[in-house]
Parts: sequence; structure tokens; C-alpha cells
Amino acid sequence: MDEINWGDLERLVSKGMISRRVLLRHLIQAGGVAAVIGPGSTLLAACGETQKAAGPSGPVPSGFPSINNSILGKKMTLTILLAADYYNAPPFAELYANFQKAYPDITLQVTNAVWEDIPAKVKTAALGGTPIDVAHQHAFVYGHIGVAEQVDDLWSKWGKAGDFLPNSLQDVTWAGHRYGIPLDVNCLFTIYNKDLFASVNATPPTATTSYPDLGKELLKFQGKPVKAIGLSNSAWNNSGLARANGGDLLKSDEKGVQLNNDKVVAALKWNSELGWKYGVGTSPAPTKRQDEPTFLFIAKQVALLFTGPWDMPDITKSGVSFGTTELPKGLDGNTTGSVQGGGSLFVGKGSKNREAAFEFMKWAAAPPHQIRMAKEMARWPVIADLYSNPATIGANDPALAPYFKQLKTAKPYKLEAFPEGDKAWSDAVASAYNGKDPQTVLGAAQSKAAAAIGG
Repeated sequence: MDEINWGDLERLVSKGMISRRVLLRHLIQAGGVAAVIGPGSTLLAACGETQKAAGPSGPVPSGFPSINNSILGKKMTLTILLAADYYNAPPFAELYANFQKAYPDITLQVTNAVWEDIPAKVKTAALGGTPIDVAHQHAFVYGHIGVAEQVDDLWSKWGKAGDFLPNSLQDVTWAGHRYGIPLDVNCLFTIYNKDLFASVNATPPTATTSYPDLGKELLKFQGKPVKAIGLSNSAWNNSGLARANGGDLLKSDEKGVQLNNDKVVAALKWNSELGWKYGVGTSPAPTKRQDEPTFLFIAKQVALLFTGPWDMPDITKSGVSFGTTELPKGLDGNTTGSVQGGGSLFVGKGSKNREAAFEFMKWAAAPPHQIRMAKEMARWPVIADLYSNPATIGANDPALAPYFKQLKTAKPYKLEAFPEGDKAWSDAVASAYNGKDPQTVLGAAQSKAAAAIGG
């Protein structure tokens, strides 16, 4: 058996590159149970980093909330669970340090997990009677399933709801109640390769391009060695493409599904047929490899992507000559919309440190921290005023202008709050991209989802 390199594993954990679950698997595979209860036990403990300040309360940095005297001087430990690619980033390291200078009696126990593992950790903690004080994901999901604390009273006391982008507040709202504070936002929009479009004499898309307009240009790539579009069968992505056609997966009261809505069916049909029927789209990547279309775009093997601003840094560095615009204006050229991503912070149900947890979340939404997240992490702010001067958040690149305009029409993928509906939609989308009739598969998905959650 090869010797376990504890130093390498420790570096991966400290940088948030592997989760506790992955670490456990490596330990067991490499050294069996002995590794988990031996040297590896120290490493497992290090998955949660304790941040503790000493001494009297320090000054609050400019732009952060003033001291909350109702929690000052109270000894407590706040457990905080953040996504792995956030928790150890420099802006967050400074956030922890500044918060604890202001509240030296509060210890921060910070852990991390890959995005997909967070739901299980939150639910397990709640069921085990040790709720996480501050968790990171989509607060509306956890409010709906009853494992997040309602914080309407703390929002009312704070009085800052008007500072936030209205759409960002949807990420923390369910059935009219708020369960957290928004952290960052993004949305789906369009990026295209100027040179590849020119090579086939295709007209690049603009802010007024419809699905049929774009389709006419993409068909000019038929028979060419490169593909016109990098396709994705992501449930999230395709909810945004349905919104671009004026479709919505949930009814307006969010209590029932409408997966086989005519506009939803039409959008899925148009997008999925680009691949299997017309041959100008790539084969959709499996769910766990949704970054493949971006790799192909950077390699100049596809000419267009429906993607988000998270891809901009890599595409910019690649040297591809690219342009950006909004999503197509639906099939009739008169609709607009997208899906909103990003995330929020929420208080775990049953937390004994509810007010202090909310205070930490307020600090995470403070303008100085939001600016650092934008500039250093490409995570875009939830505070509306920060968009009035794009240079402040490092967003004065003209290529980002369509993204910011698209963001105004984006809404969260709220079907995620209903696991049965989410799975039914996801399975139907995958089937359509594999050549199945969208009307048929979405009709079946509607029946399954409606039987479970209403329709």
C-alpha cells in the first residue's frame, strides 16, 4: 500500500479543493478505518477552521454595520458552512477577522463543502439537533422544507431591504417570508466567437435576435468541422432558456407546476433539436461535466454558448475574440427572461444564535465585502447602488453590459424547492436532448410532478 501523503491532503482541505466526504473516501481507500481514526482524524478536524479573536471590541471598518449591542459581549460559537470555493477566499478570510475584532467574544467555526453536498449537511445537522448557524445555498429551498429560520423580524429591524436588487431577494423568500440574506447573483446570457461566426458568414446575435433568427445563422455551421453551439442539458440552464421564451415552470403562486406549458415545450424543442436533429450543437455533457461546453468554446470548437459571467475570466484569458449579448427574445421576438443564479446565506432551523448569525450575514452583504467578492471572485453584488458605478466593482468591461441588463429579467430556479418536480424536469430535459419529443416527455414529467406537489 502506498504511503498516505498527509501534507498533500491537508493542503487540499485547507484550500477548499476537496470536501469532508471526499476526504473520508480517500482515507478509507488509502488506509482503511485505521487512517480515519489515526493521523487522518486530525486532518478531519481541520476541515472546520476556528476563527477566534482576543481582546476588547475593535472599530468597525467603514461600510460595515455598526455594532449590535444586543450580541456584544455574549460568548458563543457560530457554526458557518460555506461553499468550498468561497470559504477560504481572501475576501472571506478578512471578513472573519474583521467580524471578530468587532465581536471578540464570538468564535467562528467555519466549515466548507462542495455546493452539491451542502443540502445533506444542513438537513443532517437539523435532524441531529445541532443546526448550522449560517449556511450557504438557496435560502428559499430551506425555508420551504422547514430547516431554515424565518427572519422577517430581523429584516424589519434592520430596515435595509430597499438596498438590495429586488430579484436577489427572491433567493431568500418563500411564501412571503424571508429566510436569509442574499450573497451574490448571476444569470444566463450569450457569449459568441466573432471569428467563427465570420468564417461561415453568419450574423452574430444582438439584443433583438429571436430564437428563429439565431437558428437561421447557426444552421450555416452544418457540415463544418466546428459546432455552432455548445449545448447543455442542465435543468437550471434550460429553465432560463424557457424563461427567454416567456415560459415558467411554476405557477404564479409557486404552489403548482406547469412543466408542459406551451412556451416551455417550444423552448426545449428549439434548443434540443440543434443537436440531434440539425447537427450544429454538441452532444450535451452529463450533469457532472457541465463545464465541457466552455472548454470547447475556449478551444475554438464551438461558436456560441448560453452561459454566465463565471466563464468570462477564462474566456478572456484564452484569447478568443468574443462578443456578448442577451438571451434570444423567444420564438416570437417579443419575450425576455433568464434564470438567476448565485446564492444566499440563511440561519439553520433551531439555531440558538439566530441574531448573531443574522449579524454575520449582514456583514457578508456589506458593500466593502461585496466589492471584493466582485473584483477578486467574479461574484456579483446584491446591493443595487453598487451597479451605479461599474468601475467600483470591476465591471466596466463593455462585454458585461448585456449581462447586467439580462440580470434585471432573471428569476431563481424555484423548482429546486420541489425535489420531485426538479427531477421530473431534469429527466425530461435530458430525454429531449437525446432526441425524444419534448411534448411527450414534458407531458409525462408534468404528470409525475403534479402527482407529488400539485399542478
